[in-house]
Amino acid sequence: MHHTWTNVDGNWQRWYRTDDNAYPGCTAVLSSTDDSSGLEIWRRNVGERWANAWTQTAIDNGTHIHNLIEDLLKGGISPAEFSHPWIGPHGMGMLSDLMQAKDLQAERRTFWTDGEIGFAGTCDVFIPSESLVIDWKTHRKHIAPSARPKYHLQVAAYAKALGAENGAIVTWLPKDEHLHWDVDVAKGWEQYVERLRAYWSTDEAKQRREQAMTEKTKAKREDLDRLLDMISERMPHAVNKRGLWTARFFDACEIDRGSPSTDDIDRAIHLLQDGYGLNGTKEK
Repeated sequence: MHHTWTNVDGNWQRWYRTDDNAYPGCTAVLSSTDDSSGLEIWRRNVGERWANAWTQTAIDNGTHIHNLIEDLLKGGISPAEFSHPWIGPHGMGMLSDLMQAKDLQAERRTFWTDGEIGFAGTCDVFIPSESLVIDWKTHRKHIAPSARPKYHLQVAAYAKALGAENGAIVTWLPKDEHLHWDVDVAKGWEQYVERLRAYWSTDEAKQRREQAMTEKTKAKREDLDRLLDMISERMPHAVNKRGLWTARFFDACEIDRGSPSTDDIDRAIHLLQDGYGLNGTKEK
């Protein structure tokens, strides 16, 4: 599953492509179906320049903390190498406890679909043995769980996709503090899927899916072109006739050379791989 970015009216969102479909990111669904009137009022009150600067600072800090924790949980850095002013002995103690789980998975990508609608995303922590999903958040001050209802829906969606029964939100705060909120997975999923269905009924969702699938076809065509180049290089007699033998190959496979579908390109790649070895030499 690969991610791509879609753009509608200057609003960028992450989508994920599978072999035969494309799905919006979990948080993209929530942001698209949120009531953003409060945020718009705040931006007007403080001014666009300050709002943009504050938002970017918050994003950068959150990304930095996420990346550090991911490196720690995946063994990229040791506890002794871990350093962030917001996470001291108290926070490290909690992370050390998590690391005792032998089946802990950091940055676990997943998706869910019922055949018509779906979503994809990456949860921060998944521990199968505890049937538990955890998502990290960062804030500069204490907030009540009710102040960020979409956090609960996000974790519930990840839990549903991964078949987990339990969900939790850990919010990192300055001065080595963190908040732990348990998530009602069943209730959160019921609310999330309602918003997911509402999102998929919009023209925006259809437009973004088309963009994502177009990118997929483009990427597949690039894969095919690389394979054709590789085979041509190992067929001296065909180097100067690449266009001719490629055209004949497409015609024999009944593939539209002008605008082949993703399925057509997949079929062409498989046929070429079946006929040629991994080193590009024709099998005897």
